[in-house]
Amino acid sequence: MFKKIFILVFTCFIFVSCGNPQSNVGTGVDVDLTKLNATLAYAEVTNMLTTPKDYLGKMIKVKGAVYEQPDPSTGTVDRFVIIQDVQSCCVQGLEFRFTDESHGYPKQDEVIEIVGEFKGYVEDLTTYYYLQVN
Repeated sequence: MFKKIFILVFTCFIFVSCGNPQSNVGTGVDVDLTKLNATLAYAEVTNMLTTPKDYLGKMIKVKGAVYEQPDPSTGTVDRFVIIQDVQSCCVQGLEFRFTDESHGYPKQDEVIEIVGEFKGYVEDLTTYYYLQVN
């Protein structure tokens, strides 16, 4: 009996303490990853990349270090904001693009906070997802 009560209380605690990254009424942001701890932010980004249709068109706020990945086939550089779990053993990257590139991009390893629309594009028959930052 004690075990059942413990599991029930523990489960309720988890749901109450997790917070809701999508409760940002009036901010113009649909999913705010900056309000989550590292593990929950990592899990939410993983969810975004495994079920992207649930997030398409939504405004996402994220904070993390910049990672640059040169693409030798096109001569361009893809940029990602890196989200790590609490132990920094697992990482996810969200590609981002600026609508206005005239101001330049942040440098490798610079910590940034951005808000962008979650979008997708197809390249070589594969769909990739990114944040379009205004």
